[in-house]
Amino acid sequence: MPQDRRSTIRWLTATRDPFSLLDTTILSNFAHVQRPDLVQTALEETAATTAVVMAELRRGEELGLVTRVDWAWLQLLNLTAAEQEQATHGWFPLVILC
Repeated sequence: MPQDRRSTIRWLTATRDPFSLLDTTILSNFAHVQRPDLVQTALEETAATTAVVMAELRRGEELGLVTRVDWAWLQLLNLTAAEQEQATHGWFPLVILC
């Protein structure tokens, strides 16, 4: 995997199907207004997130901080070991917010 951000983004674009990786903030904002359908309509099968993000949303739901909505249609990506390492150290080069 390339070391600089631009090379990483080009590498990811060339090696993976295009997708929009959605973080907790984006998903919780749409959950609060009870409109996950807007994300689904806009991004269709390119919308994706990670298990970590879904766990954060579920925890927020349990605490009553996030409105419970159906994200069952949302694609969950399995991160590679290298991607997990990047995420763990606070810099996640895959994040492409819509």
